[in-house]
Amino acid sequence: MAETRDLHSSILGRLIDSANKLQILGDRYFRSTGLTTKQWYLCVLLEQFGEYAPTLGEMAKEMGSSYQNVKQIALKLEKKGLLRIEKDVQDNRKLRLFIPETNQKYWEAREEKDAEFIAMIFQGWSKDEVAAIFLNLQKLHESIVTLKHTKVKKKRNEKSK
Repeated sequence: MAETRDLHSSILGRLIDSANKLQILGDRYFRSTGLTTKQWYLCVLLEQFGEYAPTLGEMAKEMGSSYQNVKQIALKLEKKGLLRIEKDVQDNRKLRLFIPETNQKYWEAREEKDAEFIAMIFQGWSKDEVAAIFLNLQKLHESIVTLKHTKVKKKRNEKSK
């Protein structure tokens, strides 16, 4: 039991440490562009939505961040011309994120260089190792999301009593 707990603690510690180091590495890589790793990540996620323009709330949920943090990131990207923020036509309280044409051109010009950066991170990994870590991280993510929702429901039930 203690060995398992120690292993779990070590894994979580390694994940947090790796996330911090990856953000520092990404920030250094993107420094010449004036972007941060989180700004880059928001742009990547926005591209994945395709033609659909997500709301700030939807993007915050997708990024695992607060609405206000994502709004600050989006405002900085808007100033750089890499996205547009517009009020939802059906609900003025919602803000939607759009990809302007300049964003497409910007990322197309960087595509090969960015792919090299990502490939360097996984240099020396086999396809099976990449697939395995993806599946395990996905499983961890699902556990975290489930736990988060369970805790939220539990708190709501306690408040309603």
